[in-house]
Amino acid sequence: MDTENMGELLSFQSFYFAFNRTFMHSASPVYVLMLIDSCIHLGWLEMAHDILNDMDAAGDLTGFTQHMALLTAYYSRKMFKEAKALL
Repeated sequence: MDTENMGELLSFQSFYFAFNRTFMHSASPVYVLMLIDSCIHLGWLEMAHDILNDMDAAGDLTGFTQHMALLTAYYSRKMFKEAKALL
């Protein structure tokens, strides 16, 4: 990973942690679901997976569509080990 991409990733991680503190415990998970969709679209599958894991740990099981989108993205990239971990 080059320096520019590493900087973008670190910036995104900072954003995610701030986002997580703000919205993860709100009454509406819509913002979190949009964030997951964005991560998948950008190819940041591990970040999307982490957010889904956080949602599952919090007892919020509303991310079925996002689980399927992430699973599809893993399979399209031949990331079978990660796909299996998602199941």
